[in-house]
Amino acid sequence: MTIIDLPTYRFREFLITPSHAVAHAAFKVEAILGYEEDEATGEYTKPHEVEFYLECLIKWDSCCHFTFGEGDGYLHLCGVYSLFDHAVLIQHLYETAFELMGEGPEDGQEWPCLILA
Repeated sequence: MTIIDLPTYRFREFLITPSHAVAHAAFKVEAILGYEEDEATGEYTKPHEVEFYLECLIKWDSCCHFTFGEGDGYLHLCGVYSLFDHAVLIQHLYETAFELMGEGPEDGQEWPCLILA
């Protein structure tokens, strides 16, 4: 099975590194904790400090495997905005997985509602 590694990209306050094969997509996600100054613009937009947030594997049959946080799988979400960002991230990963696999989920396994980001 050939696994295709794709470039890391930013989504909201996360850096996502995807890879995929025919029947699954995998993601490593890091939370952005701080930024450094972009010398060209003078703005603080370049991610500088990150920490491991989650890894997941999403398969063709919509089965999802998650590892949260460091070591024991513990993930601390602080406040409603952290919960909202987490929900939006999970929706993004699920939908992106099927885009990478080149097919939609099986009937009845579509994302049930749109979370407005």
